[in-house]
Amino acid sequence: MILSTAPEARGRHMRKSCGEAGSASRRRLSVRLSRGLVGFSLHGFALLSASVLLACSLILCASAEAADSDTPAATAMLTPFADDPAFSSHGVPSEKAFPESGASKAMAARAADLPPLAPLPVLDAAPLDPATLKGRVVLVHFFATWCEPCREELPALTRLAADHPADIAVVAVDVAEVDVRVRRFFAEHPVPFPVALDRDRAFTRSWQVSGLPSTIVLDRALRPRLKAVGEVAWDAPAVRVRLGGLLSEPFPERPAASVAGKKTISGDLSQ
Repeated sequence: MILSTAPEARGRHMRKSCGEAGSASRRRLSVRLSRGLVGFSLHGFALLSASVLLACSLILCASAEAADSDTPAATAMLTPFADDPAFSSHGVPSEKAFPESGASKAMAARAADLPPLAPLPVLDAAPLDPATLKGRVVLVHFFATWCEPCREELPALTRLAADHPADIAVVAVDVAEVDVRVRRFFAEHPVPFPVALDRDRAFTRSWQVSGLPSTIVLDRALRPRLKAVGEVAWDAPAVRVRLGGLLSEPFPERPAASVAGKKTISGDLSQ
């Protein structure tokens, strides 16, 4: 009996040892696999993080280059009215004629539909007299102090008015704000041009302005010639060239020598 049970005991012992060895092997394999998966996950996460950081760096570099470049951030362009010869030569009013304008409805506006520039109350000054502006290219600029693009556009308008005071006049028209707010704003941000007050929006509506900022450019005879809806880069060469084109047009109330001078100034505006 003793002889018969010894092999069985040895077999059980061997099976138990093998089972324990197998379990230990499986545990070691599981630990290795877990470590491998964790390592792989960490490696993948590191690669993903590096990719994200690289993409962010590229975006930041591109933004910095754009900020440092001479390309103006403003995108609105000066475009002629629908009844202007420069517009009619392009055919039917549409975004295709002047794609940079981005607004076919505004493009279809006719200069003939706008009333003449009227006397307007001016902040802390005498009312605006349109007769004093005749002979200069006039920028009638509609804005509001709460409008962020309007505030960003003012420095470029200030530079333009300061560069050519004898040839370009800027009239800022504040739309539907109380005088005290406008006065407080310009006390902190003075400008070298009059700030007219359209308290009830009547003048703005009569000139078919529906967005801020907006600018309507009058030629030297005070006829509406160009318009822009949005912030304009007034320092941009293309914009200066368009304004110079209006300055170079003959004006009957000034002698020929003066008109020739305007052509020279046109070159200056394109610098």
